[in-house]
Amino acid sequence: MPLRNHNILIVGGSSGIGLATAHVALAEGAQIVIASRTPEKARALLGNQIETVALDMAQEEQVKAFFENYNGIFDHLLVSSGMPGNVAVLEENTAEARQTFDLKYWGSYYIAKYGIPRLSERGSLTFIAGVVPFKVMAATGTMAAINFAQVALARTLALEVAPRRVNVVAPGIADTPAWEKIPAQERETFFSSLANQLPVGKVGDPEDIAKSVLFLMKNTYMTGTVLHVDGGQPLI
Repeated sequence: MPLRNHNILIVGGSSGIGLATAHVALAEGAQIVIASRTPEKARALLGNQIETVALDMAQEEQVKAFFENYNGIFDHLLVSSGMPGNVAVLEENTAEARQTFDLKYWGSYYIAKYGIPRLSERGSLTFIAGVVPFKVMAATGTMAAINFAQVALARTLALEVAPRRVNVVAPGIADTPAWEKIPAQERETFFSSLANQLPVGKVGDPEDIAKSVLFLMKNTYMTGTVLHVDGGQPLI
């Protein structure tokens, strides 16, 4: 099923996986709305090819108001917010952990709660989770818990809002701006070491994940699914 003229909302689409998804969807003729806290970044890169809106998905009233005031129906929703975590549970700042939950889990919940009523009858919602629920790694406890919660939310919604489809893409480590908070040399050393261990011999890039998102949008026989795009990381 082609995406030509499909109306797609990408929440968190100013960089990384969300932005890459916008690129590949535009190439298929889709109409793109990007909602993020920094929409000017997307406008600078994609210009008038897209519609943009400022939105903090962790703020319920903002999300509710956006969908209530939006004049139209979406064919697909994508929630993409990447925030790698590398803090041991006993060392993690509790307030920061709660803030991460507010953004990634509760933000996903708000988009689903208020966005699905504005989704076409055969439309789809896709969450971006991560590999950490499926590959146990130290210092990822909070992110693993959040991602597990996203998966549970998606699978439940797949039953509750059918025939609309709800799926999850679970990427492995990908070279996205979410990693830029780590010093460049340290980051490159980590990526190189991981690439040498992965069966595919490389870390992911945003377009690898974006192509998987489009696959789920177009495949009308997939719902309640977790699509693993991780280079074989759980195998090592």
